Amino acid sequence: MTDTPLSIPDLIAQLSDPDPAVRRAAAEALGEAKAVEAIELLMQVVQNDPVKRIRHVALGSVSDMDDPRVIPFLIDLFRDAEMGWSAAQDAGDLAPLSIQPLMNVLMDEQQEIAVRAGALNGLAACTSSRWAHLESKKNPDILEPIIDLLIAHFSHEITELRETAAASFRYVHVRSTTQARTTVRVSRATQPLLTLLADPSPAVRRAAVDSLGCIRDEAAIDPLIACLKDPDSDVRAKTADMLSYFKSPRTVPFLIESLTDEVAKVRAEAALSLGCLDDMRAVEPLLACLTDINLDVLEYAIKSLGELRDQRALEPIRKILELEQLEAEPDEDIVFGCYWALAELGDNRALQPLIDRLPDRGTRAWRAARGLGDLGNPAAFEPLLDAWKSSGWHYGTVMSRHIIKALKKLDLPKAMAAFTALSLDDSDPNRQRAAQIALQRLQGIDPDLPASS
Repeated sequence: MTDTPLSIPDLIAQLSDPDPAVRRAAAEALGEAKAVEAIELLMQVVQNDPVKRIRHVALGSVSDMDDPRVIPFLIDLFRDAEMGWSAAQDAGDLAPLSIQPLMNVLMDEQQEIAVRAGALNGLAACTSSRWAHLESKKNPDILEPIIDLLIAHFSHEITELRETAAASFRYVHVRSTTQARTTVRVSRATQPLLTLLADPSPAVRRAAVDSLGCIRDEAAIDPLIACLKDPDSDVRAKTADMLSYFKSPRTVPFLIESLTDEVAKVRAEAALSLGCLDDMRAVEPLLACLTDINLDVLEYAIKSLGELRDQRALEPIRKILELEQLEAEPDEDIVFGCYWALAELGDNRALQPLIDRLPDRGTRAWRAARGLGDLGNPAAFEPLLDAWKSSGWHYGTVMSRHIIKALKKLDLPKAMAAFTALSLDDSDPNRQRAAQIALQRLQGIDPDLPASS
């Protein structure tokens, strides 16, 4: 017997329930039902509920209404430090209704700078909205006025607006004219962004570096390499991070040089980036970083040495692990990083420690799953499958994808058989559907892409 769905008035009443779980479920259900009669009350929840997560759920539900009344409310939230970014994203999702109001706010010099910056973020979000995806099929130039407006603000006299406009191209996507169902970055923003690398504001320079890395236009590589010498350490650290996005061997000697930067966060980002470039020139310099007194540098160097899978790293990482295990309070990040790197290097002493991490949440759990797949020990198969079956948050998550990849590496026929059985088990329809998606992934099919017509 199934529960009778609650009526809209009942759900509205639950928005004031003392139980946070009840309030959250009610706010979510009202959004799914597109209950426009609840808009005003959901707005009050966004502003007043003491639980941050519930405020964000209510904000998403308000935005799901596709109602013009929502837009002024979202714009007013741009000045809210906690909710402003989410409000801008939601305003973008309301395109095309929101485009003209956002432009009006942006061009109104009487508005607060924070609100105008939020309008820039909202316009950037419009370019990645469902509306933009659909409309650009019919008119590839539909987003050009928005992109022009964002680029025009690179030269704005107000620093905060230049910074926001520069950073926005991290998120701007347009529909590809050559590949179906794909979006691409806006390469015509490259040259205007390059001019901002000489901006007097470090925040603007950092934002430009960020967007240039995301656009990945090779014309930016040499100017970004020069930014590794920027006087501001935040700019240098961001540059060391973004250079990894280009996957260019030209960057390796300069990132190696940054391993000796006087500021630890720059060294750490350089160490992390070198692990992404699959270039053995980085091994010896990264081994030298294992004596760095900064724990972030040490952690990222260990991770990158695991990524590079050079056997020269095996004994040094074993020694670090042994030293940590002698400590009264070992650093958990370093210990986990050592075991993960040992798995990448084929050392079976990492098997049980990584299995023990599978019930964790977040990055450690999926990295443990990945490490077990790369280690290749068949003893990890059942623990990985059990982690998939027992996890209530695995449907469509990063963790689920890493478990499926690991199982595929360990034993594809056995994984196919296991998920086929789960897809036929009608005791849990959600798990059935998730198992069907897993089967698609095992076959190399991306279930997130629509089937070709």
